[in-house]
Amino acid sequence: MKTIVKSFFFLIVCAQWTFANNGSAYSRYGAGEPSLFSTSRAAALGGAGTALSADGYVNLINPASLGTVTRTLFNGAYQYRGYRANDGTNSSYLNAGGFLSAAMAFPVYRPYGIVFAFGLSPVSTIGYHFDLIESSSIGTIEQIFDGRGGLTAANLALSYSPMTDLFLGATADYTFGTITQEQTLSYPNTTYFASDIVRTMSPHGFTFRFGALHTGIDKALGLSTTKHLSLGLTLSTGGSLTTEAEELRRSTYSTQVALDSTIARPNGTMDLPFGATFGLAYQNSGKLYTAEVQMQQWGDFKELGVHPAELQNSLRAGAGIEWLPTRDYTTESYWAQVSLRLGAYAQQTQVRVHGTSINEYFGTAGIGLPLGNDARLNLGLEYGVRGTTSSSLIKDNIIRFTLSISAGDTWFIQPEVE
Repeated sequence: MKTIVKSFFFLIVCAQWTFANNGSAYSRYGAGEPSLFSTSRAAALGGAGTALSADGYVNLINPASLGTVTRTLFNGAYQYRGYRANDGTNSSYLNAGGFLSAAMAFPVYRPYGIVFAFGLSPVSTIGYHFDLIESSSIGTIEQIFDGRGGLTAANLALSYSPMTDLFLGATADYTFGTITQEQTLSYPNTTYFASDIVRTMSPHGFTFRFGALHTGIDKALGLSTTKHLSLGLTLSTGGSLTTEAEELRRSTYSTQVALDSTIARPNGTMDLPFGATFGLAYQNSGKLYTAEVQMQQWGDFKELGVHPAELQNSLRAGAGIEWLPTRDYTTESYWAQVSLRLGAYAQQTQVRVHGTSINEYFGTAGIGLPLGNDARLNLGLEYGVRGTTSSSLIKDNIIRFTLSISAGDTWFIQPEVE
């Protein structure tokens, strides 16, 4: 079984890292649709993973949780995403899937919770395609909008425990990617120019995250004689990504002569916003309850010095419950070791169109299946709605299915000398 898990992880690491080419029309604004994914476990718990200890999962969203890692861990995840867009009259279904993330963590010095981790994870995705058809005195004018790409982060994280039950951590994310947006305008009368505009941006640079986790805050405050309550906090600094930009224009006249011009737009920066997350987790009697609140100041986002008018600050609240399995692999049955998870979250997204905030509401569920003494197959399902058909807007029905493998081993750990 270990050979299978290692081979799966190797395949993920060596895969071509491309994300959704099809998705929500709302991903056209700013850097695209921000990724909420941290681990498959947290995704099934309404996204509430900030206060969770590692417990077999590499959580790079809160690097402080790495301090609880006692052995080498590796995670790999695949995700399918489907979007049914409805404007009140017509609907269409777009979908995409591929490898989502991969991470590895190993202890450096366990007495002080020093753990190093690295991985790859999505930051945002852009994937949309829609037509606008307008009637005019010269006939039907058609505009086609298409976008693809997004941002990915290469993660390096380190944790440290200055005292019992308190863990601190930091993550350096090298964020990079390519965003391509195309607009095609065509007329029924060939005496008019048809035109195509292709804009490309390639941001790259560092952003940072800092985290804290206390795994027994109730006992530390004298509220309990045992440890049940954990508290987690993360801060994302955001940052300015160096951005190269280019614009290609093509006009086609009635003679079918194409006139191309490439404009090297002035290079600049993409300014990603500050964000903060606060979470709680309570574990007792075979159950885990977790909740968190997250905000990001997308109102400060800028693209080549310009703030898109459609972006606003985002706010999300999520919660979940997990029925925990036994860890006794020798006496308990297989099904007694299975984890069950349920959750939900609501979010005011970063998009505001025609004066209307684009909100989303999701329900989540998942299951963790043991593959051996130290490996688990995790399945997660998220279903929700985003937006509205009022005010000439689009309503998305979204489904996300995540499959991941998490496993541990004793790599890099020296056996104790008796």
